[in-house]
Amino acid sequence: MLAIAPQAAHMCMDEDRFGDSEMIRILLMLLLLAALFFVAIQIARAARRADLDWTGITFMIGFVAMAFYLRHVTGMG
Repeated sequence: MLAIAPQAAHMCMDEDRFGDSEMIRILLMLLLLAALFFVAIQIARAARRADLDWTGITFMIGFVAMAFYLRHVTGMG
């Protein structure tokens, strides 16, 4: 019975450390999402002001989508 108490205390310390690292991970993910949102807004504002070649942009997006589709279907690449 005496051997169980130190193990329980050790498990509590591990849970606290896991909670701290989990909180840091969540904070970093939130900061990353905020930065990505800021960049997306800046790109949208620049695209609204600029005269873009939408045919080229559409071709580029379609090319990348086709590459992912063919990779999924064939298993190559």
